[in-house]
Amino acid sequence: MKRYAFLRWLRKISNTPEGCVAPQWIKFIYYILFPLNWFYEKQSNIKYDILSDIYTINGMKFTGEVFYHLRSEASKGMKFRLIDTGEYVTIETLK
Repeated sequence: MKRYAFLRWLRKISNTPEGCVAPQWIKFIYYILFPLNWFYEKQSNIKYDILSDIYTINGMKFTGEVFYHLRSEASKGMKFRLIDTGEYVTIETLK
């Protein structure tokens, strides 16, 4: 998890907003930190674009930050429901 935090920090210091394309050097660092990810991405239906920090899972797109947020909120006992609106997926917080 510390490697992903390091990548988020690199995106922050490069002033790259969430969902925008990061500098090419961040992609280079990503594949150094996660050398097997390229192979895994080619074999699965999950794609990750390091430059924009977007995961595509079965055709649905998520920013990397959403997973960090879900994990931190879930550790507080929050429950969520994903709703597919066609083009986007929204997250509803359940009480």
